[in-house]
Amino acid sequence: MRSESTAGPSLLPGPCPNFGSLRIREPARRGTVPVVVPLPVSLPWLLLMLSTVASAQSFFESARRADGSWPVVDHGGRPEAELRVQALVVLMYVNDGSNSRSGPWREIVRPSVAWLQRTQDRQGRLGLRSDPDWLLDHAFATCALVEHARHAGWQARKNWSSALAAVAALRVQLGYQRHGIAAELALWTRWIAMALAAASRSVGNAREVVAPTLEAAACQLRTALALQRLQHPESVRDRAAAFLLAEVTGWQSMRLSVAPWPEDPVAEPLAAFYVLLARFRIGGHPWMPASRWARQQLVRKFGAGEPAHLRDTLAPTGAFGAENGRIGTTAAGILATTVYYRYCRFALLED
Repeated sequence: MRSESTAGPSLLPGPCPNFGSLRIREPARRGTVPVVVPLPVSLPWLLLMLSTVASAQSFFESARRADGSWPVVDHGGRPEAELRVQALVVLMYVNDGSNSRSGPWREIVRPSVAWLQRTQDRQGRLGLRSDPDWLLDHAFATCALVEHARHAGWQARKNWSSALAAVAALRVQLGYQRHGIAAELALWTRWIAMALAAASRSVGNAREVVAPTLEAAACQLRTALALQRLQHPESVRDRAAAFLLAEVTGWQSMRLSVAPWPEDPVAEPLAAFYVLLARFRIGGHPWMPASRWARQQLVRKFGAGEPAHLRDTLAPTGAFGAENGRIGTTAAGILATTVYYRYCRFALLED
């Protein structure tokens, strides 16, 4: 195993990642994301969103274990999905405005984040497993820790310590990928770098001390990503991730001529989340059909045909549901729903 270089990242642009046989080049101009001015949410729809999220979170509260984790297997998922599902639930709560220091669900978020931190080894790796899906799950969990630390503030030093260790581990692991990486892993890596950059701009009085650390971590992660070749997306979820990644980065060679809408967003809630985020970033005319699609195919399916104690959750469906169970399906579905209701707080929408 090769050792990680101690040299800092080059200030020059890194090599462009490959996408199949195509070269991907970032545009010369950066920071040209269209300004999205969302329409006001009508009061009935806003109340429906708030009641849906609150009811679903009551389910999460009652299902939570004493150690801060959620029983994925007990709700139809597989044990290897535990790290991923935990990360999705933490992201759901952070997006709703709660972290370990503030917010209505802080007493739930605090032990949940602590559970993620306890899975971390001395190399910063979260919930290490030997299967090939682990690195993507590590990226999910790293993003959850970074977004949580960003919203909790720099004062929570332990949160940032574990988050930055996880970022460093992700950067090292990317260097070991000899056959390229999937678009979904590239998307979450880019998201983490954007969250670090956003955090560096909001550290207040500690900016002179803290900002360089966060900016360096973001720069090193972007450099590691630039050295990678992107695999051609095959699955619906990976095509949706590529669609959003193209919108986030401006890599024209990755753009798909048709938005990869999942046939059933309940069976592919993360794919729905990615496509809705991409359409929301574009705004204007492309957002309107996306909004209608989300209302008809996703929003109305929360709690459909379910008993009272499962009201406003999503029944696990398809391969995603079999792997992540009701908890993972509902958490991912709520993330997608918050985009529909123009309620998303993540760094992907803040550049």
